[in-house]
Amino acid sequence: YMVCVLDATVLLRAKWDTGLNEVWISIVPVEEAVKRVMKRDGADEERARQRIASKMSNREAVDHAHVVFCTLWEYEY
Repeated sequence: YMVCVLDATVLLRAKWDTGLNEVWISIVPVEEAVKRVMKRDGADEERARQRIASKMSNREAVDHAHVVFCTLWEYEY
């Protein structure tokens, strides 16, 4: 088998997923994403929310994924 791993935030938006056997994604709740963008970019909350709103939603991404990771999930899931 040949394995190729892409770390591409635009994978689904650019439709690079066509022809792939599996798509694995990682998601976090919007509030956690806002905190991370604010910390990483030094952005205020409004700017962080605008940035997140411009991206594909978690729900849309999950609809295209075969495997979904979230570091905030509990073991019991």
